[in-house]
Parts: sequence; C-alpha cells; structure tokens
Amino acid sequence: MNKNRYKLIFSKSKSCLVPVAEYINYESGDTGSVENKEESESGSEGHHIFRLSTFSCLIKSRLLHLGNAALAFLFVVPNTVFADVNSKDIVLDKNNRETKISETTNGVHIIEIAKPQYDGISDNKFEKFNAGNGAVFNNSNKEGNSYLVGHLEKNQNFDKDTAKAILTQVTGSQMSKIKGGLEVFGDKADLLIVNPNGININGVQTFNTDRFVASTSNVIDPKNGLKLSVEKGTVTIDKDGIATDGLKYLDIVAKKIEQKGAVRNINDKAPVETNITFVAGSSEYDVKARKAKSKSTKSTEIAITGIEAGAMYGNHIQFITTDTGAGVNHKGIILSEKDIQIDNAQGNVEVATLQAKQNVSSKGSKKLDINGQISAGKAINLNSTEVNLKQNTKVSSQKVDISANKTTTDKNAKIRGTNVNINSQSTQIGKDSTVIATNLDIKGKNLENNGTIAARFNKIYVEKLDNKKDILAEKTLDISTFGNILSQNNITRDDGYHNNGTIQSKGTANLTFRFTHFHSASHKLPEAREKLTLSAKEVFFDKGSENQLSSSLDINSNDDVFINKGVLTSANQLSVKGQKIINEGLLGAKNSLNLTSFSNITNNAAGVLHSDGVMNLNADDIIHNRGEILSKGKITVSAQKLFNDIEFQGSVYHYDQSIKSTIIDPGSTRTDYYSIFGSIPRLGNNLKISHIGNIRGESDFEFIQKKSKLSDAGITNHGIINIQGNLISNGAKSIINDMRSAKFNIFDYYLNSPANITIEFQPVLNGIGIPLQNSVEYEFDSVAALIKFFFEEN
Repeated sequence: MNKNRYKLIFSKSKSCLVPVAEYINYESGDTGSVENKEESESGSEGHHIFRLSTFSCLIKSRLLHLGNAALAFLFVVPNTVFADVNSKDIVLDKNNRETKISETTNGVHIIEIAKPQYDGISDNKFEKFNAGNGAVFNNSNKEGNSYLVGHLEKNQNFDKDTAKAILTQVTGSQMSKIKGGLEVFGDKADLLIVNPNGININGVQTFNTDRFVASTSNVIDPKNGLKLSVEKGTVTIDKDGIATDGLKYLDIVAKKIEQKGAVRNINDKAPVETNITFVAGSSEYDVKARKAKSKSTKSTEIAITGIEAGAMYGNHIQFITTDTGAGVNHKGIILSEKDIQIDNAQGNVEVATLQAKQNVSSKGSKKLDINGQISAGKAINLNSTEVNLKQNTKVSSQKVDISANKTTTDKNAKIRGTNVNINSQSTQIGKDSTVIATNLDIKGKNLENNGTIAARFNKIYVEKLDNKKDILAEKTLDISTFGNILSQNNITRDDGYHNNGTIQSKGTANLTFRFTHFHSASHKLPEAREKLTLSAKEVFFDKGSENQLSSSLDINSNDDVFINKGVLTSANQLSVKGQKIINEGLLGAKNSLNLTSFSNITNNAAGVLHSDGVMNLNADDIIHNRGEILSKGKITVSAQKLFNDIEFQGSVYHYDQSIKSTIIDPGSTRTDYYSIFGSIPRLGNNLKISHIGNIRGESDFEFIQKKSKLSDAGITNHGIINIQGNLISNGAKSIINDMRSAKFNIFDYYLNSPANITIEFQPVLNGIGIPLQNSVEYEFDSVAALIKFFFEEN
C-alpha cells in the first residue's frame, strides 16, 4: 500500500470517510503542475493512466493539412470533491430536485443523474449547462472507478435499474459549451445534450456510451420517448472536433450545423464503427429509429457547413436537411467505411471530397456542385435538378448514376465507372473532360460534347447531339437522336445531329434518327471497324457526297425512301432497306450488295450498282433499271417484275405549217367553193437513246418471280443483260426481250396542239358567176376541233 497513495474524504451518502486516489497522471497540453508527479511515476503501475492525442496528430497529412488543434481532456483527479453545488458552468433547473452536481477541483463535473422513468430515460433539466473540462454522468448502482475521476460511489437516486438513456436538457436562455471527456459511469447509456439556444462542441470524446446526441431541440417530455423537435439553434463542432472512439451513433440535430473541426477516431488502428448523422432544419427526429421528419419550413440559408479542417471519418455518414431550399456547403474530406448519404430538399449542395467503401448518394437538391473527388467502392447516385462537376473534379465507382435536368462537367473533370448512367435533360461535357466506362448509358434531351465520351459499350439516347470532340466505343456504339425534320434538300437549322469531331467504334456502331431524316450534307457518318448501321425515316446522300467505308454498312429507311446521288461504298457488305429505293449515284460493295424495298427499286440512268461479290435485289413490286448493274458474283433478283429499260434523249416537237387549199364542187345551176387556209402543227423529233439499261454478271443470274397481278409480270428487257454464268428463271411469268420505241400521245402532241384553221364556203351561180349568198366562215384552234366539227351530228 505504500507505493499507492490515497486520501480520505467524507462521503455524505455513507456518512463516513472513504479512500480515493490522490491523483491521476494526465497530459493536458499545458504546463500546469501535477502534484507528486515523481511519486506517481514510480508507482503508476496500480493506476489507470489516460493519454489523449491531439487532433492534429490524428488527422494525418495524407488526409488534411490542419493546424495544431489539440484535443485536451484535463482529466486530473480532484484534491477535493464538492457535492450538490451549482457552479458557474452548470445550474440546475429550479424544478429539478433529483439531479445532483459535484465538481472536482480542476472543473470535471460529476452529475448524479435522476432516476430513470419512462423506457429507462433519465431526464435531467438544467437552467445552464456547460462542461469546460469534461463531465461524468453517474449511471451506476454500485461504486467503482471512473475513467476520468477515479473512485465514484453508486448513484443514490437509483433503487435498482440504471438508465438506458441520459437526457440532459437546458431550460434557460444560454447556449452550452462542451469541452473534454463525457463519461457515462456505470452501465452504458445513450447520452443526449439538448439545448434550443445552441451547443458548441470543442475537443470532446465520449466514454462508455454507444450513442451521443447533441441537439437544439425544444425541451421534450420523455413520456413520448426520445423524439426531438427542432425549430432553432446551431450546433457548432469547433476546431478541436469530436473523437468518435467507441461510439456507434453520433447524431447532431439542429436548425444549423457548423463543422470546424474533425469528427473521427483518435486511435487510427481502432475499427471505425460510428454511424454519423447530421440533421439540419426544422424537424422532428426519432432518436431510436434515427428518422427525421420535416416540419415543412422554407429557408434559403446554408443549413450544414464544413470548412476544410472539418474532416469526417465514420462508418455510415448521413446529412439530412429538412427545410425546403436550405443548403449544404462542406469543404472537408468525408470518409466512410460504408455509405455517405446526403438528403436535401431543393437547396444548393456543395461538397469537396466524399469517399466511401460502399455507396455515395446525394438526392433532392436544386443544385449539386462537386469541387473535389467523389469515389465509392460500389455505387454513386447523384440526383439533383442540376449537377455540376467543377474543374479537375473526379467521380469514380463501379456504378455511377446521375439524374438531373442539367449536368455539366468543367475542364478536366472526370467520370469513371464500370457502369455509368447519365439521365439528364441537358448534358454538357466540358473541354478536356472525360466520361469513361465499361458500360455507358446517356439519356436526355440535349448532349453537347467538348471532351471524350468513351466506353466498351457506349449508348446515347438524346434528341439533340452536338459532338465537337470524341465519342468512342471499344465494342458497340449505339446513338439514337433526331436528324433533319425536312426531307432531301430541305435542310433546316432545327437539326438534332451535329458531328464536327470523331464518332468511332472499334466494333459496331448504330446511328438512329428517330422520326426524322438523314442528309449527308449536314450529317457526318460515324466510323466503325466492323459494321455501321444507319436508320432514319428518309436517308438521302446528295450529289457530291462521298462515303467510302472500310466496314460493313446497313441502312434502314423502312418508313420512307432511300435516295443516293453520291458515292457510297463498303469494303465489306452494303445492305439497304427502304420503303422505296432510288439510286442515281454509285452503290458498291466488295463482298455483297443487298437492296430490299417494300415497293420499288429504281436505278436511274446515272446510277451504278456494283459488287465484287454477290448482289441481291429484292423488291415487293418492280425493279426498274436504266443504269448499270454489275456484279462479279451471282445476281439474285426477286420482284413482281424486272424492267431493264432504256432512256431516250431529245423530244418530239411541232412547228406551224401554212396551208391554203380550195375544193370546187360544180353543179347544174351553181358551183360550191370550199376553201381552207391558215396554219396547222407539223411534227418533228430529235430523239436518240441516251442510256441503255445494262445488267452484267460474271457468274449466275437468277430471277425469282413474286406473286403478281401485273399483266406483264416477269422480265422485260429493252437493254442489255449479259450473264457469263447461268440465267435462271424461277417462275417468271413472261420474258420479253426487244427494243422499245418512244411512245407519244397523238392527242397531246398533235391533235390538241394550237392551230389557226379557217374554212370558207361560197356558192356561185353558174354562167354569170354571181355569189348566191355571202361567204360562210368557220374558225378552229386545233386539228381536233376541226375533226370534231365534221363528225358531230350537229
């Protein structure tokens, strides 16, 4: 006993002297004296010695560059303990007749809590409550040793059961300032400090409690459970922060929350188990359920703030703002062993660094600004009216989901993930910004790309795409957008597709224009190594366009017409499907050329269909050729009719020819004179054959007859069909092979042409030559009118 020193103090509860430790060695960070220091060092083996590091030692330079902010717990064993006193720091509520206060000589408060009542809640009301050097809450029904102050007796208020929750409520008008250690002595219990005037926490660590709650709630009635009701007040976590060692739950519930210091374990090697919840705004909060309910209040203030020194490291971290329009602005590093969750109600949220081993989510905000890095082991979910990735920011996870009306990435911002989904009405990818994924899905109304969008499987579904840089795919690229609203040459500014950069796939690419038209003059085709598929209502390649692809090309204009007036070739396979197909340029393929129409295929005089391999022409109605069809492989034609035609150049014309003629009809008494004069049309022509339909094949040619009601169904050839292999007729109804003459309508080209014809009748008396009457004249403006005059009954 000589090496361990004790002293005797009078115990009012036992009405006798009891031994207590004379001192406990403690490093406070100041130079204050500690009595009997040498003796304590020599005899420290029998004592509990507590050394608490500063926060600046805890937050390593790899996490934060903080100043030297010391967390000092002045846990010095008092020389004397005074019982049942009100100090300058703590004043009991006048109606609180059960709670008792003691204080050590160095200011550690010992609170003998009230007897627990409803659901094990000990309700302790104070007019004023501050802890400048820590406090011990006596929740023991037997004597023992406190972590902070050594030997303590049992709580004299207890009969048997200890408290499950210690509720410390302030009924006065002053805020609370809490420093040092907060210990629950005895049985573990939740510790709640409630002060509607505000709470400042600076360098606090809890002992022997799983839950610590600091709230600016109104004073509550424990009969209704631990259900907080917040309308005002600020909880400030000051520069020396909160040590969360041993805590399972840390709940800060206030109108406003300010974080200036770190919230994390002191012991870096200890497991991080604390679930941290910040609830800001006017709310009702169920402590046990850890659920917040909004009081439907509106605000434009920032409800949760954090400076750069306000780092946070917890198990599960949740920020909740309950006032509509209230914001979050946290510049510190927030780390989580599991999830980070931000629930906002149409306010502005601004964060720097969020890192979670599982999930990060932010939802409900009006605007979300990311200024640093967000990373998660499993998933990131960002849901806001507006999401902004500021310059040089990074968002990365296995799965990244962004839902917004507007999403922007500034210069050098990066989004990376295995599965990335962006669902935004307007998405703007900034200069040198990148979106990289294994599976990428971008949906919305407008997409403007000034950076790089790259994925193994890349899918874009928008109404307007404006690409100024790179859109890339390793395997498949699928772009669905709007094209030109008007067809063929009617180019408008209301065009949904602008590609002034590179759109490329190392595998396949699909470009789909929904309900709109593709026009080569304003639409640049994507590049694909294997196959490109183009689908639109109408597909139009204008004269002068030249597209020579190394990949296969499939074109679908199933609801409208495909028209080609330029050069369109594939080094592999070219396939076109359309309601109607018209070619006036070059369609060519190395391996196979396939045209499928749901009505007619027309290859006009300037058109060339060419294949170094096979060629398949399939039309539901007629295939009409006046140009050239050339194939080294087999040509297969399926239609009701193949019409290999010629084209005439020139025309039939007419010119005026003067006429004058008289017919004399002599009789016995008179002679009738019939005269015709004026001008009539005369026909001429400068016709010649300008183009001959030419079908040439170096292999077989097969015609497959489709069911038809046409009288001339089958093959009609007025041009040249030159096949080196076999000519195979598969059910052709007829085969006509002759030259075609030019046919003209005689009524249109002659009889109804303009004329100036006059017929005159004059009877004359024989012998003396006297006219028997005045001459009668009839005028006609066409030959048809003259004929009609003679042959009509009237």
